Amino acid sequence: MLDSNLKDQLTDVFSRLTGKVILRAAKSSHSGQAELVEMLEAAAGLSDRLSFERSEGETSEHPAFEVLGEKGEKGIAFRGIPGGHEFSSFVLAVLHRDGKASSRTPASSRASAP
Repeated sequence: MLDSNLKDQLTDVFSRLTGKVILRAAKSSHSGQAELVEMLEAAAGLSDRLSFERSEGETSEHPAFEVLGEKGEKGIAFRGIPGGHEFSSFVLAVLHRDGKASSRTPASSRASAP
């Protein structure tokens, strides 16, 4: 799901993380759940500061996940599989959870260059 160019950009962006960030997928029987899990696992594999886990809580009708702090502090919840501008929001959510969010990250700067 994440091509090599995007992985390189995300590795660079996520290398700036100083705290742990958890990507927690809700349980779902939705047909898109496997794609979401694949994307979250791939993202978590790009930094030792990111981890992926599956929620043992309630089941969601749709693929859904949360970006949490290392002690499970609530963060930003997503419903669906982020793509396009939603993927940028996902990256910013990770940075925000670590206290590093800004309106322009290196990945978004490259994406908007002519």
